[in-house]
Amino acid sequence: MDQRQGTHSIKALPRGLSVAAQERRLRFLTDYKQSLHDILQSAALAVLIWGPALDIDTPVAKKRWEIRAKLEENGHFSIFSEELDDGNDHLDHILAQGKGLLLKALQQAKHADFLILLLDKSAGGVIAELTICERRDIAAKVFVLVPEIFRNTFVHRAAIVTIEGGNGAVYWYTDDEVTSCNVLTMAVQRVEQRRLLYAYERAMVER
Repeated sequence: MDQRQGTHSIKALPRGLSVAAQERRLRFLTDYKQSLHDILQSAALAVLIWGPALDIDTPVAKKRWEIRAKLEENGHFSIFSEELDDGNDHLDHILAQGKGLLLKALQQAKHADFLILLLDKSAGGVIAELTICERRDIAAKVFVLVPEIFRNTFVHRAAIVTIEGGNGAVYWYTDDEVTSCNVLTMAVQRVEQRRLLYAYERAMVER
C-alpha cells in the first residue's frame, strides 16, 4: 500500500497466493493477453484512400502512398480508387465520365470500412468526392484531411460543414504538418480507433 496516498499500488505483486492460485493467475494473464492480441489482429479494415491522382508529384500525393504503406504495415487492407477499374473496357468507358465517376466512388465508399480523403490545395479532383461523404452513413466512417487554405471557402461551407454535421472527422492541416508526418500520424490514428471499435463490437457478440 502507498502510505502517502492510502491506496494500493497497481504494480504490487500479489502475495500469499497458493500454488494453485499462482498457476491460475498465470493462465488468466496468458489467456487475457493472447485474446486481446488475437481480436485486435483479426479486426483488419478495408481502407479506401482518396487523394491526389497517382501521376501528381506533390508532397500530399506522396503522403497518400505513405499512409497506405503504414496501414498495410499495421495489418490493414488499403487501396486507391484508381486500382478498382475491373478491366472491362466497355464498362470502364461508361463509368469514366460524369455520373459514372460518382457512381463508382459511391459504391466504393459504401463497401469500405473506413475512408481517408486527403485534399491537396494544388489538386482538386478529390473535392468532387466530398459530396458523397455528405451521406450520414458514409460521413460516420470518413476522415477528411483538409489544407488550412480551404477554411471558410466554398468547399468548406458547401461540403465539409455537412460532413462534420454527419459526425465525420475533419482535420485541418498546414504545409508543415505534411513534411513533419503529422498528417500521416493523424490518418493512421483514426484507422486504429476504428479498428478498436470493430474489435469491441466483435467481442460483444462472441460467445
